[in-house]
Amino acid sequence: MSVLHQKEFELVQKAQIQRAAQRELLDFLFEEVRTTVWYIAGGDSDYDDMVQMSLMEILDSLASFKGESSIKTWAFRITVRRCMRHLKKRKRRRFLYLKWKQEPENSLPAVEKSAGVSRLKEKIIDLFQELPPERRIVLILRFVYQYKLKEIAEIVDSPLNTVKDRLKKGKKSLQKLMKKDSSIQEWIGSI
Repeated sequence: MSVLHQKEFELVQKAQIQRAAQRELLDFLFEEVRTTVWYIAGGDSDYDDMVQMSLMEILDSLASFKGESSIKTWAFRITVRRCMRHLKKRKRRRFLYLKWKQEPENSLPAVEKSAGVSRLKEKIIDLFQELPPERRIVLILRFVYQYKLKEIAEIVDSPLNTVKDRLKKGKKSLQKLMKKDSSIQEWIGSI
């Protein structure tokens, strides 16, 4: 066990019995959990609930932390699984993140390339929210968090071939959505 993992392991041990250590642990993990939930759920109305449920499950599961990975990796897995259970429970196939829809259609400014890149990233993230959760999660784990396929299969608790299929179909669906979006096509044409 590395020195860093040892310190994290000791923090987890303290957090099992000390309220102050629980607060320190949650402060340490909060941004990671919040970002992960945001990528998975986007602007979903249950976003805050999923963050809170994930943090509660992390606290409830402290006894199962063995120190074999970093605490952030362990918490990440709990967060992803918690979000997946929540999404399945609600039986919703799609999440529509409508922030982009509030702006006029051809609103990508031609002023500065960095601003265009930033808006492009926002738009692509918005398009992710239109994918079914199972595909979206696999794409995010692969391309945002850079996990290997075997690791993704372990995190989402699915067979490797299922993960490969979701990745393939998710990429294809995302490409179709990108081709339909005039603002993305306009941006691509401007570079």
